[in-house]
This record gives sequence, C-alpha cells and structure tokens, in this order.
Amino acid sequence: MVAQDAKTFTERLADGSDKYLTLAELCLVLTLTIAIAIVAILSLIWIVGVCSLQIQQQRLALLLKTLSDNWKASLILLVPLFYRTIRKFIARVTKLPGGVEAITEDEKAKPDISPIQSNPPVGEQSQ
Repeated sequence: MVAQDAKTFTERLADGSDKYLTLAELCLVLTLTIAIAIVAILSLIWIVGVCSLQIQQQRLALLLKTLSDNWKASLILLVPLFYRTIRKFIARVTKLPGGVEAITEDEKAKPDISPIQSNPPVGEQSQ
C-alpha cells in the first residue's frame, strides 16, 4: 500500500538537487576562499621578502596594477558565490522600486472579482 504523503519523483528530485546544490556551493566557497588566501599570502611574501625598499615598491606597484587591470575577474567570482542568496531575495521581493508591487503566486490563483461591482445574475442580462 502506498502512503498518502508519498512524494512524487519530481518533488524528491527537487529536494535532492537542492541538497547537492548547497553542497556544491559550500565546496566552491571554501575552494575560492582557500585559493584567495594562498594567493594573498604568497603575494605578501613576494613583496616583503625582498631586502631592497625600491624592489618592494616596484613589486607593490606591479601587484596593484595587475589588480586594477583585472578587476572584472572578481565580479565573475562573485556571481557563483551569491547566486542563491540573490535568487531567494528576488523570489521574496513583493514591492519593487517606484511603488510597483509584484504579483505573487497566490494573487495569480485568485479570481479577479471586485467587491464594488456585483456580478449580475445569470438570468438577468442588461439589454
């Protein structure tokens, strides 16, 4: 006998894929954090590890120029980090800028009946 509260295949797939997506995001965030920390530490060692002050200034200028030229790469890294957060925020937003209200799923299901205008009975139609 099948239980009344048994989930369909698509519901189980959605629950499972949500778990895998959360796990994949966690791995991505940890990997990026470790990689960025390693690059930052190695860059600091590369700059400070030289005895000459002039070479330190040249290396620091080179590092800052590289970061300035490649700032778009950081935007590409930020997209996967905040994808689900932004998606959930947009799903919950009901009021948009400019006073526009978004239509929710509950409002789509409601019939459009105004309490001010009454519907005429089926037998009586205006002539």
